[in-house]
Amino acid sequence: MTTQARNARTQLIRLIHVARRDLDMADETYRDLVAKLASGKTSSAQCSVPELERIIAHLKKAGFKVRKPKAAKPAERRPLATDAESSKLRAVWLLLHEIGATQSNTEASLAAYVKRMTGVDDLHFTRGNHKYRAIEGLKAWAARELPAAIDARIGRMVAAGILPRGLALLDIHLVVAPTLSPRSFDALHYAWQWLAAKERRGQDVFDINPAATAPATTQAA
Repeated sequence: MTTQARNARTQLIRLIHVARRDLDMADETYRDLVAKLASGKTSSAQCSVPELERIIAHLKKAGFKVRKPKAAKPAERRPLATDAESSKLRAVWLLLHEIGATQSNTEASLAAYVKRMTGVDDLHFTRGNHKYRAIEGLKAWAARELPAAIDARIGRMVAAGILPRGLALLDIHLVVAPTLSPRSFDALHYAWQWLAAKERRGQDVFDINPAATAPATTQAA
């Protein structure tokens, strides 16, 4: 697959995740839909381009509307807010974009989200308690999106021979975050970080096998 084709496929998968969020589609309903339109598959990451296009066509019939990007307006350049809360907000926002839950990872799009939550579009002037509420909102959003993104990444890495067949999110959780709730943001984020490190660094990162028991290591490198 060429880089251009791979990028086009990634855009289709990202669009499906946006549609799923806009339509407030439950995970079970979404997986049933994918299985129906893609020969029993349960994740968009497993689908071919024609299958992805069929899924998008169905989601459009269900009410999803593709939003055209607005023309960029000249914006005043402001220095980034670098306090701990703003940095956390930015990190979770970038994670959401990485897993395909948002269409933009820009500072302007983050500011727009924060304005919806707090009424203020500049992180420099957003109060600490408002930032905390915005952070918790982003973390809850990411916790809803991460399981599907993690399953898709595991599937790709198994297909590439990086991970053993049969490995599941729960196996990773038991190793990297055994004391945390499996569906909490922190536990899911640790699992995502381990997958990212394993995909990038291969044998330099410790292995996790199916039905693993937690060793001493509790966090991905």
